[in-house]
Amino acid sequence: MLKLTTLFAFFVALLTLVSVNQWSGFPIGNTFSGWLLYAAILATTVGIVRTRSNVDNRQQLRFFFVYMVWAGICLLRGLFFPENYWDWKNYATGFFILLLPITLLVFTHAQILQIVLKWWFRLALPMFGWVLLFNTPDSFGFYLHPVLLILPLLPIFSFRQKIVMLLLAALVITADLDARSNIIKFGAAILLLAFYWLPAVRAKKLTGALRLMFLLLPFVLLALAALGSLNIFQLDENLGSEVTSRQIVNGEVVEVELTADTRTFIYEEVIGSAINNGYVLFGRTPARGNDSEAFGSDLAEELGVGRYERYANEVGITNIFTWLGIIGVLLYFLVFVRATWLAVRRSANRYVPIIG
Repeated sequence: MLKLTTLFAFFVALLTLVSVNQWSGFPIGNTFSGWLLYAAILATTVGIVRTRSNVDNRQQLRFFFVYMVWAGICLLRGLFFPENYWDWKNYATGFFILLLPITLLVFTHAQILQIVLKWWFRLALPMFGWVLLFNTPDSFGFYLHPVLLILPLLPIFSFRQKIVMLLLAALVITADLDARSNIIKFGAAILLLAFYWLPAVRAKKLTGALRLMFLLLPFVLLALAALGSLNIFQLDENLGSEVTSRQIVNGEVVEVELTADTRTFIYEEVIGSAINNGYVLFGRTPARGNDSEAFGSDLAEELGVGRYERYANEVGITNIFTWLGIIGVLLYFLVFVRATWLAVRRSANRYVPIIG
C-alpha cells in the first residue's frame, strides 16, 4: 500500500512538470506519453481505493459520484461523435481529463494527501528550476498550484517554510502582471491568512457568509453581463481608463494592457455555439469543441478538418459546458456546493474552513 501511494505521489509530481508544456520551450514528453501518465495515475488510484476504502467519506461524495456518472455517459456518447483523426485524438485527451477527478477518492485520505504533498515538495518543487529556465512566466502559477493550499496555513509552518512560500507567491504575482488569474488566486490565498487571527466564532460566521457570496456571484455576474449592465471583464470601461505595464517579451520591452478584455468573446463563442448547434442541455461530448471564429481558422486550415472549431478554452467551466452541457455544469457546481458546505459548516478545526 505504501509503495503504491509513493508511486501515485511520483506520478502526480511528474504530471506537474508535464502540465505546463504549452508554455515551455523544451516540453517534456508528447501527447501519447501524457496519456500514459494519466493512465498510470488512474491505475494507481484504483489500486489504492481497492486496498483502502473510506466509507464515511464516500457517503459525503454523492454529488461527486452523480457528476462522474454523467461524465461517463457523455464519454460513451462521445464515441459516436468523432468525424476524423483529430476528433478521436481530442476525445482521448478529454477521456482522461474527465476521469482524473476520480483521484478525489484517494485525496479524501488525509494521510495519503500528506504523503503526496511531501513528495511534491521533494520532487516537483526542485524541478521548478527547469520551468524558470525554459517556460514563460505565466506558467509559474499553474505549476505552483499546491502552494495555494499552504499559503492560508502559513502560521503553522516554520519560519524558513514561511519565507519560501511567500517568495514563491511573490514570484508568481510579479513575474507576469498580465497573468491576472494567477495574481487573483495567489493574492486571495495570502489574504485568507487574515482568518487565522480572527476569533473562532467570528471567523466561522464570516467564512459562511463569504461561501454563499462566492457561490452566487458567478450567476449574478453572468446575468448582469447578459443584460448589458456590467461586464466584469471590461475593466478598462469599469475603471474609466486603461492600466498598462511594460514587460520584456522575446527580448523586447513592450507595453501590455492589463485591463484588456480577453474573456468575453470566449463566453460568447461557447454559448453561441451551443445554442446554434443544439447541445445546450446535454453537451457536445469530449470528442468535439465549440465553434470559434477567433481560433477556428488555425484548425480548419492547418489541420485540414474544415471546421472552425476550438477543442478547449482557457476558462475551465466553458469546457465542462461544451462537453457535458448545462446538466454537467450544474452537477459540477453541486460538487463545490457540497465540498464547501462540509468544509465551512462541518469541520472541527480552524484551518479547513479557510480553505473551504
